[in-house]
Amino acid sequence: MCADYADRLEYPITSGYIQVVAAGNTIPAFWAHPDAGGTYPGLVVIHDHGGLTASIRRLVRRLAERGHYVIAPDLSAQSSPAAPDDLKLPAIAAAINALRTHNHCNGDIAIIGFGTGGTLALQTAAQRDDLKAAVAFNGSPEPFLPLLAATTTPILAFYGGQDAAIPAPAIAELKTRLAAASAAHEVVVYAEAGRDFFDDALPGYAADAAADANRHMLQFLDAHLTDPSHPPDIRHRHF
Repeated sequence: MCADYADRLEYPITSGYIQVVAAGNTIPAFWAHPDAGGTYPGLVVIHDHGGLTASIRRLVRRLAERGHYVIAPDLSAQSSPAAPDDLKLPAIAAAINALRTHNHCNGDIAIIGFGTGGTLALQTAAQRDDLKAAVAFNGSPEPFLPLLAATTTPILAFYGGQDAAIPAPAIAELKTRLAAASAAHEVVVYAEAGRDFFDDALPGYAADAAADANRHMLQFLDAHLTDPSHPPDIRHRHF
C-alpha cells in the first residue's frame, strides 16, 4: 500500500498474528499496536479478495506506528468453507469487539476497506451506529444505498474512475444518498485510476492518486478519532 504519510509522531509497535472468534469459528487476523502504554483509537482493516497480503500487513503496521490499535481479520481463511460469506460480517464484528474491549483502546473505532473489503466497510457503516468513521476504497455502494442515506457514521469513499465494476451512476447515487444523511462524508473519484490504484504492489498502482487518497484518509481519521493518550516520557520520532 502507499507509504506517503504525513508528519506525525511515530510509535514503537508490536505486530503479529492473532485469532478472533466469530460465530463460534476461529478467524486468523493480523494485529499491530503501539508498544508504549497509554490508550489509542482502534482501526479494523478489511482486505480485498487477495487476502492478508504483504501490502495489507505493511499498511496495518504503518497505521499502528501513527498511534492506532489495528486488526485486519483474514476473511479468506474461513473455518467454515461451506458458508464462507456468512462469517465475514461476524468476523468484522469480532474484530471491532476485540478492539473495543482492549484496555489500551480508547473506544473510538473506525473501519477501512479495499475492494470487496470496501463494500464490507460500507455495509458495516450502514448497519452499525457505533463507529467513528469508515473509509472505503472502491467499495460497491448499491446494495446498501437506502441504509447509507440514514447512516450516522462519517464516510470517506474513494473510487478509480476506470474501475468497471463500480459504474459512475452508482457513485453519483452514493453521493446523493450521503448528502441526505446527517453524517460527515466525502466521495473522491480519480478519473484516470483503476481499482487497485492504492496498492503499490499491483500493476494498477497510481502514485499521485494513492498519495492524495492517503492524505485524505489520514486527515479524515484524525478528524474523527480521539488522539492517542500516551505516557509523557514516550520516546518517539517524526516521519
